[in-house]
Amino acid sequence: MSAGPLRVACIGMGWWSDVLADAIQRSGKLQILSCYTRSEEKRKTFAAKYRCRPAASYEAMLADPEIEATRRFPKNGNTSAWVQPE
Repeated sequence: MSAGPLRVACIGMGWWSDVLADAIQRSGKLQILSCYTRSEEKRKTFAAKYRCRPAASYEAMLADPEIEATRRFPKNGNTSAWVQPE
């Protein structure tokens, strides 16, 4: 892990992701390096706004050796598929 801010990738772009990404930047404790969402337009817009790399795929984002953690921005009520064990 780096000595500076925790380097994160953000997953799922939308209104709430901007609110949380703004808070991430204000904290100084996290640095957004990459982002991924299925919509290429939303991905590119988020990447431009937060000066990070838009990942071509979810798998590519997870394979990035610079990423130390991920932050998922789920739509309201849409978290169970991500948090339940197999």
